[in-house]
Amino acid sequence: MQGELNQFYIVADKNCMQYARILEALVSETEKISCMVFHKIHTFEQNPLSSANLVVFIGKNKLSSPIISFTKEKYNEHGIHYGWRGTRAVIWRENIYNDAEKKKRFLQEYNEELTKIRNRSKSNQHNKALAKLTSTDTIKSNALANKTYSTTADNKNNVAVLLGNLGLLIDGVINIIKANELREAQYAFGVLKFYTYGLESFMRGDSD
Repeated sequence: MQGELNQFYIVADKNCMQYARILEALVSETEKISCMVFHKIHTFEQNPLSSANLVVFIGKNKLSSPIISFTKEKYNEHGIHYGWRGTRAVIWRENIYNDAEKKKRFLQEYNEELTKIRNRSKSNQHNKALAKLTSTDTIKSNALANKTYSTTADNKNNVAVLLGNLGLLIDGVINIIKANELREAQYAFGVLKFYTYGLESFMRGDSD
């Protein structure tokens, strides 16, 4: 882990708050580090953090956009990006709604990724957390629930609700997916990818 880190912060505006809650739930489930979400950009601006703390920005906003310009990109597929430099990471996306082929490939890979997560060994703590949050029973039981993302609501339930809706989305007809549904799928996928393949490297401070 980088230095003597004692806090993990996630920063997102209201449009990306549900994805911040997903990451918060996953990190809290598996990492021995305190995790906190800043759900108002101005609150984060008023409380500047030292480089002794890990910060992940989700989405493009006035705080994350300047950071993206010097971030070392680690993932760039399906209009989804994540990367980091030092103790600052960013997860963001580009709109691929009007590109039918890209949209199809993305949703197919998302479905494949969920299947892999569910089938992985439960012995690994990261895989265990993901398997629980993406289980078929969890998705079915939450698929028709209302998507409400309160800062005081149960984080795991919020994750299950979002993934449940995505489960319905991916099983549906790709051509009738709405733009906001595709945006949700991209961000949720980006968070899952970062958690599964990038988080440990980011926490170690790997630059390559």
